[in-house]
Amino acid sequence: MWNFSFELPALLLMVLTLVAFHGTKHLPIRQNRMYLQLVGICFAEAAANILSGWLDDRYRMAWTGGAKLGLELINMAFYMLLLARTLMIFFFYLHSLFPRPNRAARSVGATAFLLAELLVVILSLGGRFHFADESGYQLRTGYYLFAVIQLITCAVMLILLLRFRSRSPERQRRSMLLVIGIETVAALFDLFVPYVLISDMLMALVLLALYLFFMNPAFYVSSRTDAFNLAGLDVFLQSYDPAEYRPVGVTLRNYMTLREIIYPEAVSSSLLQIGTYLNRFHTEDRQNPDSRPGTGRQPVTGSRSGTSGKCCNFYLREGNFLLFLPRDTDTDALVESLRNRFHEAWRHGQTEVFYDTGFVVIGTDRMPRDADSFLSMVRNAMKETARDAVTVIDDKTIGKAERH
Repeated sequence: MWNFSFELPALLLMVLTLVAFHGTKHLPIRQNRMYLQLVGICFAEAAANILSGWLDDRYRMAWTGGAKLGLELINMAFYMLLLARTLMIFFFYLHSLFPRPNRAARSVGATAFLLAELLVVILSLGGRFHFADESGYQLRTGYYLFAVIQLITCAVMLILLLRFRSRSPERQRRSMLLVIGIETVAALFDLFVPYVLISDMLMALVLLALYLFFMNPAFYVSSRTDAFNLAGLDVFLQSYDPAEYRPVGVTLRNYMTLREIIYPEAVSSSLLQIGTYLNRFHTEDRQNPDSRPGTGRQPVTGSRSGTSGKCCNFYLREGNFLLFLPRDTDTDALVESLRNRFHEAWRHGQTEVFYDTGFVVIGTDRMPRDADSFLSMVRNAMKETARDAVTVIDDKTIGKAERH
């Protein structure tokens, strides 16, 4: 009865998308975590679709007792995942528009999701989605409710896209138009030819479209340094939580001068080395305070606790870097480790490049959230810092900037 021709290629495409995502550098933001959750839900739904469809085709076999109950539970799981897939895409887009939802909004979304899934369980137990007779497994009209919900969410996303088009760059708007179009086609297939299992292939294309055009990590990485670029910082700050990170700036004070008097290849090479070096700062080696990246070992962040986290490194141009480290990072130990490394040369062939560095530590949670104001304050502090010195941005600094 069921046509599985598109299911296995859909699973393969989802796996390839997941491998591509994990193989690239991506921002540690909630949207990326939601994308991974979406991929997992789509994969689980496609697998449940194949399993339940294959077993449903054999419904006339002696499915009795525990075997019949198991089959009904598998079908129920498929229905729940089918709804979760639609809602997750909708929530993903909502989060892209409103990256800082308050606690009430998150609670409302979670409650709506749970109530919808509970309703699916009740309707499934009541036999509202399918039945079996002498001819085998048959769909009821209740099954088409999933396609209707999908069409409704597509319509709402289109309205939001038009209403808040200024919140997203053109590339993302085009991506979402593509996603909405593919989702609409998938819903129509489920409405009119439900026994041809093609919607999972279309959802695999949705995942691929979101990855390539909406949140491709390549859009946010500086090829000169292998650090995240200013576009990545803009995205990161939209959901940045000061309680989670401790920002530390590193400025190469003589970068512009060296770029003029030394071979450009040497400066470019050193910049990439520095970006790679700073990328490797994380909390895994906090137990070894003497480890240094220049020796092939991981650098220390000097964390005081046993919690773990990842460093997020941004290149602000003109020889300025900004690290977002775990909140429990010991900034004194971190700056000392950086200072010692920058006292040594960065080599390109026979050329040695030495940089005079200054450091900026953001010790307040009151930093402006928009990228322009945030960058302006950090860059001003970088310009003021002396060689090997540390400039701290604190509440007093913020108050002075606000008065100015």
